[in-house]
Amino acid sequence: MREQPVLSLSTISHELRNPLTLIHSTLQLIGNHYPEVTNDPLWPQLLLDINYMSQLLSELSSLNSSQTLHYSQIDIRQFLTNIVSSFYSTAQSQTKELTLNF
Repeated sequence: MREQPVLSLSTISHELRNPLTLIHSTLQLIGNHYPEVTNDPLWPQLLLDINYMSQLLSELSSLNSSQTLHYSQIDIRQFLTNIVSSFYSTAQSQTKELTLNF
């Protein structure tokens, strides 16, 4: 049995970034062709989520070449709020209630 090649973090990041870039470009085209869609309350969150995923992929890629981890403080309330916002449309379409209490 042949062993599968081990993929580096930068390779995985690159392979994920390609379709994410296409999704982002497609959304920009949709927004240009159908400006009314940008008025939907979920549109800004969608763009924020894509940018966040891109940032995570950049960080993942940099971990591959970095010898040292760099820690930083984050606003945990904002972080959790972003996560809940990402699931909002799914919960709403399934008539589920999604709340976040601090």
